[in-house]
Amino acid sequence: MADALRVIITAKENPDFRGQFLALLNRYLGDYVRSLDSEWHVTEEDISAYISAMRVRGRAEKTIRDRVYYIRKALAKMG
Repeated sequence: MADALRVIITAKENPDFRGQFLALLNRYLGDYVRSLDSEWHVTEEDISAYISAMRVRGRAEKTIRDRVYYIRKALAKMG
């Protein structure tokens, strides 16, 4: 882990090394890294944050309930 952290710090500080590092990362882990971008595991905390944001924006409680209902329904369908 210490080696990985050293490499990341070097890549952050050295633009030439960063280009080489990112090229290698893309070559060997590109598909895996891209697949991480396309997935998000929604938690109860995410739903609570969404509800809070809707309240801050002044949405009616019925609107919030309806939206959360359909979000949960869609999430259940997707597994």
